[in-house]
Amino acid sequence: MTKGLTKATSEWRDEMLELWAFESHELKLLHLACECWDRATEAQAMLDKEGLIYIDRFGSPHPRPEIKIVENAVSQFAAIIKQLSLVDEVAKRPPGRPPATRALRF
Repeated sequence: MTKGLTKATSEWRDEMLELWAFESHELKLLHLACECWDRATEAQAMLDKEGLIYIDRFGSPHPRPEIKIVENAVSQFAAIIKQLSLVDEVAKRPPGRPPATRALRF
């Protein structure tokens, strides 16, 4: 397990290292992507536990700050994955509905 990463994220990172060849600077980006993913999942776990809203001392509802943490971390993760060109075959398909595998009857 890589220091600082969860077991699941570390395993995913090891999988990527087996599938792809990385230069030294790309390894750093991959590690940053992993940290972003862990940050997002940690904040999401807090949201799952505490809910999306908290009530301040005046009784007013507010969105929890973890929402922004999840949004930012997922966005950063996606940007790094795109920068590293770690795209699977499913993601390479053109947008829209996939072609039908059988004829539909009405």
